[in-house]
Amino acid sequence: MIAKEKSGRISNQEIRQKAESLWVRVKLDWENEVLHQQFVDYCSAHYLLHFTAQKYQNRKQSHGTSPLLEKYLEQIVLITQFKFIPDDQKEKKEKAGFIARLFTVPNFLLSAGVTIILYSLTSTRIAVGLFVGLFLLGLGGYLVFRNLSRRISLRE
Repeated sequence: MIAKEKSGRISNQEIRQKAESLWVRVKLDWENEVLHQQFVDYCSAHYLLHFTAQKYQNRKQSHGTSPLLEKYLEQIVLITQFKFIPDDQKEKKEKAGFIARLFTVPNFLLSAGVTIILYSLTSTRIAVGLFVGLFLLGLGGYLVFRNLSRRISLRE
């Protein structure tokens, strides 16, 4: 039985020792798929998939490949992909939130247009400033409208 620390948690060294002992059992009874699965599951639960992959890669180099070895290497890759790589970038967008949505090209054009119009009212070149500002406002408004219409059409 594995000794536990005062906090009730298993130490990293004990986790590694347990993984090593599971690997020894796998090597001794190579054709036993239950042992392979126990080893992979234990290492996955304790974030030791790199250790697991290394053990199988070393076995492949020393003994050559086998269907069983390839099966578990493939399983390790799949577990790694689903456990550590987000399947969707939606989470990043949600985390970015308001600030990311604020600094978009249409919003930049709208704010630049308003700024130039306001500046032109205080300068001597009113006509040029108004023209550029209105152009940027129009372009920004068009892009906002286009984005909104695309979102609405995707929902339907």
